[in-house]
Amino acid sequence: MNWGGTISNNFLQTAGSFTLSGGATITGTATLSGGTLDLVGNRLTGSQFLVTPGGVFSNSVTGATLSGGVTNAGTVWFSSDVYVNGPVTNTGTWYQKGVVSNDVINFGDLQSVQEQRQPTGDRRHYQQRVIGIRQQQLARR
Repeated sequence: MNWGGTISNNFLQTAGSFTLSGGATITGTATLSGGTLDLVGNRLTGSQFLVTPGGVFSNSVTGATLSGGVTNAGTVWFSSDVYVNGPVTNTGTWYQKGVVSNDVINFGDLQSVQEQRQPTGDRRHYQQRVIGIRQQQLARR
């Protein structure tokens, strides 16, 4: 399903593929218990996103924004830049390219990839730095 708009209640996905087409809002809780939800570089706003084992939350196009808290026990695979503007609790697998702008509590496998751009002569040099965080707690002090 390819969708953009507002769901004024809870959202439950149990199987299949769900992609965003433009900005979207879910006013209730979004639960991914199966299948894949791909942001495709768009903005998704909601109060709470729950990813259970069997669910995959992804982003395949740079520039997505996710506004709302995320609790993950499945797989979050943000292979293109995503700005996460909400608290994160992870007990599953989380691969993040981009920024989380809130508290992160991790008891699963979390990997963050950051790109650094440095001018070198007439060309730009891109360097990726991978930060692997396993079974530890990160929180703002």
